[in-house]
Amino acid sequence: MNRLLPKKIIYLIFLIALTILIYSCFITYQQIQRLLIANSSVVQTHQIIEKINSVILNIVDGSRLEQSYLDSKNERYLLSYQISLQNATSDMSDLKQLIASNDNLQNRFARFDPLVKEVIASLEAVMQTNQTSGKDKAMELLVSQKQQAQISFVKHMADEMNKEEFRLLQNHNATLYADTHLSNVIVITAGIVSDFLLLLSFLILSHQEQKYAEEQEGLQKEIEEKKKVISEANHLKSEFLANMSHELLTPLNSVIGYSELIQDGIAGAVSHEQKEYLQEILKSSRHLQHLINDVLDLTQIEAGKINLMPEDFSLPSLIHEVTTLLRPLAARKKIYLTTLIDDNLTTVHIDPVRFKQVLYQYLSNAINFTPELGNVKIHARLESERSFIIEVEDNGIGIKPEDIDKLFVEFQQVDSRDARKFHGTGLGLALTKRIVEAQGGRVGVTSKLDSGSIFYAVLPREQEITSHQS
Repeated sequence: MNRLLPKKIIYLIFLIALTILIYSCFITYQQIQRLLIANSSVVQTHQIIEKINSVILNIVDGSRLEQSYLDSKNERYLLSYQISLQNATSDMSDLKQLIASNDNLQNRFARFDPLVKEVIASLEAVMQTNQTSGKDKAMELLVSQKQQAQISFVKHMADEMNKEEFRLLQNHNATLYADTHLSNVIVITAGIVSDFLLLLSFLILSHQEQKYAEEQEGLQKEIEEKKKVISEANHLKSEFLANMSHELLTPLNSVIGYSELIQDGIAGAVSHEQKEYLQEILKSSRHLQHLINDVLDLTQIEAGKINLMPEDFSLPSLIHEVTTLLRPLAARKKIYLTTLIDDNLTTVHIDPVRFKQVLYQYLSNAINFTPELGNVKIHARLESERSFIIEVEDNGIGIKPEDIDKLFVEFQQVDSRDARKFHGTGLGLALTKRIVEAQGGRVGVTSKLDSGSIFYAVLPREQEITSHQS
């Protein structure tokens, strides 16, 4: 199967494409900033040129209007003349503010401003001469060569300033055009490269996804094959255990049978010491028989073969049967055994044999793991309209939280020195769990170390008749 391209390479390609896109956006932003600055400069330049031309126009108009007033003595010309000079002065003030950040124009303005003021002063002097010396002297002063030379020089200075502004504007436009062209090339190139890299990333990811899907399909097939192998192996294991259990039970039953005959004196007189030995043989044999039966039950459940024969029976009577069997064991340890059954829970419809097996396991464990003079309680109550719960509570050694998960697993025992004092294979609770779940119920436990435990089983009140077989 082809190896997938490392994700780091795909992420690197995508990161490069993203970086190029961000860079192109940055270039575009810079270009927009330049355009805004250039536009502001162009507007300012046009304003400067406009103000320079307005100054010259107002001075020329002031000179012409002054001459017309002297010729006609019409007050209208005098008012227009005064307005022109005021406008020229105002335009010079505006021009000074516009060029405040332009060092080159400030130098020219430093020479242009006194000349304009001198021309304005000359025109005002003509009006004063008219008032003091009369029209002829004033007209002579107005058309004098000096006056005309001043106006011409101001015009010349204004033309020079306008030319300089136009030249700077052209240079700026040329530079801006070059920058804009270069920026456009960079942005377009970056866009093409980033689009290509993004497309490449998309194609690689699509290819990776297809390869991953193929690998997952192959892994799924491999898992299914292994599940079949495991299932077959488990089936063979169950058959082997069932066969071996049956083979072991046959000679074991003979051992138990002959031991009972010998103990009863059928084969002859037996001494007291021999009877004690025979009792130990029978005790161990019956324990072994119980273990083999547990293994058989477990293999039947694992194979999906467990016969459940539900019937109506009195729950208090069945609980009494189990407690009667275990009272001698409780009495030897001086354990106080109590039973509490709710009044509304009397008759149930489940397999009585399997129920006794579950309760016997819970109750025997509780007695075994409870110290002398302890208490064990059995409580049966409704869990819902369709189910009931049986709880076995003790004040024994309890269970550590980390050991809870081991309780209902085959061949698992709690790893504690107190628990190891009691014999067991770890099959009892596991078998109990399988039996309860086969009837549609569930098991569980709550426990606190050194304080005791509560083992419970939830079972249906009415179970259908079924032969559980796969």
